[in-house]
Amino acid sequence: MKIRKIIPLTLLAISLSLISSCSPTYVEGDKGEIGDKGSSGNDGKDGLNGKDGVDGTTLLNGNGVPSLDLGKLGDLYLNVINGDIYKKEEASWIKISNIYGEDGSDGSDAIGGVSEGKTAYSSSILPSYGGKIVPNYGSRFENEDITFYFIPDEGNSLKEITINDEVINGNDERIKLSEDNVYSYGTTMVKNGFVVSAIFLDSEGNEILPSSGGNQNYLEPLVSTYVTYNEEFDLKLGSSPFYQFTEDDIESYYSSIDFSADSEELTSSLSELLKTGAKHLDYWASNNGYSSSSAYFLTDRDYSLDPLTQEEVEANKWKDKDVIVDPLYVENHPSWNGNFSEFNREHIWAKSRGFSDYQESYAGTDLHHLRLADPSTNSARGNKFFDNKITSTTWYPPSKSDRGDLARAIFYMAVRYSKYEENSPWLKLVENPTEVNCTTAETKDKPAEFGVLSTLLARNKEDPVSEFELGRNNFVYNVQGNRNPFIDYPELADILFA
Repeated sequence: MKIRKIIPLTLLAISLSLISSCSPTYVEGDKGEIGDKGSSGNDGKDGLNGKDGVDGTTLLNGNGVPSLDLGKLGDLYLNVINGDIYKKEEASWIKISNIYGEDGSDGSDAIGGVSEGKTAYSSSILPSYGGKIVPNYGSRFENEDITFYFIPDEGNSLKEITINDEVINGNDERIKLSEDNVYSYGTTMVKNGFVVSAIFLDSEGNEILPSSGGNQNYLEPLVSTYVTYNEEFDLKLGSSPFYQFTEDDIESYYSSIDFSADSEELTSSLSELLKTGAKHLDYWASNNGYSSSSAYFLTDRDYSLDPLTQEEVEANKWKDKDVIVDPLYVENHPSWNGNFSEFNREHIWAKSRGFSDYQESYAGTDLHHLRLADPSTNSARGNKFFDNKITSTTWYPPSKSDRGDLARAIFYMAVRYSKYEENSPWLKLVENPTEVNCTTAETKDKPAEFGVLSTLLARNKEDPVSEFELGRNNFVYNVQGNRNPFIDYPELADILFA
C-alpha cells in the first residue's frame, strides 16, 4: 500500500504563501457574461479659433470714377457709364482695362433707301447727292481735331464743299484726295458744331442736284453733340451730357491750382477757377432756354434705379417723364414728372442769406447747391443754419445720408462766392453766423454769413462722398461749366476751413 505523507498545516500555509508571491498561475475557466456598455465620456473643450483668412477681391460699381475712400486694396471697380475697370492699389484706384475693349472695324455702309428723292444713309453718314459725307470726330472736344470725308459715287467727283458758310473749292489745297477717290477736309471742333454740304459732279462735269428740284444739295446739318440734342445746354466738355469725366479730365481741370499754397491764396485761386466758364442759368426758363429747373431730370436722377436707356445715349437727350430721382430729405426714391409741388428746389445755402434776389444772382441758380427736396421738410428748415440741434436759428437734417452732401455744397458756395462781384454775392462760412437777410448788392461791403462751421466739417467726414454725388458733380460740370472741388477732394474742407 502507498504511504501518504501528511503535511503539517503550518507547512501548507507557508507553501501557499510562496506560491502567491510568485508569478500568477491562471486556470482557464468558463467565460463570463459580457457586461453593460459604459456611459459616454464628456466632450472635450473646443480648440482655439484659427486666424482670419485674407478677404477676397470685391467687385464694386458706380457711375463715374471711384472715390478714394471706397473699397480696400485689391478690390475692382466698374464704371457702368463708360466701362472702365479700376483696381485699388495702395491709396488710389488705377485704371486697368475697359470691358468694351478696342473699337472694332468699321461696318459696311447702311443700305440706302429713297424718300422724296433724298438718299437715306445710316446716322453716321450725312445724306447728299452724288456721294456722301462722313464725319470722323476723333474727339468732339472744343478746339480738337475733326475730319470730314467726302465720298463721290462711282464715276463722280467733288466740286466744292461748304463748312459753316465758307465755300471751299474741291481743288483747294486744304482738301486732300486719296488714291481711292475719297476727299478729306480737316479742321477743329467749334462750340456750336458744323453745317456741312457738298456739291458733286457727274462723269460729264455736271452738278448733281436733288431729283425733286431745287438749287442746292439736301443736307441735314451736322450739329456736334458738344450741344445736347434739345440744344438746351452747352456742354462744358465731352461728347455727351452723360459723359463721366476721367481722373485725367479732373486733374486737367485743376491743373492751374497750387494745392500747397496757404488757405487764403488757395481760396482765391479756386474761386477764380470756379467762376471761369460758369454759366448763369435761368431760374424758370422753358425747355428752349437755359434753365436750372429742367436740369434736375439730368442731375438729380437716381441712375442706379433708373439707368440710361440706349435711346437717350444715342440721342444725347435725357428724358423728362417718369424719372426716378434722389431728392433731399426723402428716404425712398420716387418717380417724378417735373411737378414742383411734389418736389421743390432746396437752396442749401439759404437764398435769403446773401442773395434774396436769387433769380438775378449767379448764386441763386447755381446747381451745385440746388437740389430737389421734400417740400414740407424744405419749408420746416426755412433759412436756418445747419447744426446738431433744432432751434430758432439752426436745423438738424433728418437723413444722415444727406448731411455730408449739404456740407460739401456749403463749402463750395463759400469758395465760389468768396468775394463780391456784380450779380455774385460775398458769402462767408463761420462758426457763429449773424442772422441777417440781404440781397446780392448788400453783400458788397460785408459778407453774408452761414454755418455752423464745426458741424459742417464733422459731417464732411461722417458722411463721405457718395456715387450719386460723384455723378452729379460731372453732370453739373457739363451743363453749368464748373465743378465742386469738395466732392473731388473732400479733404480740402479741413485745409481751407479747419
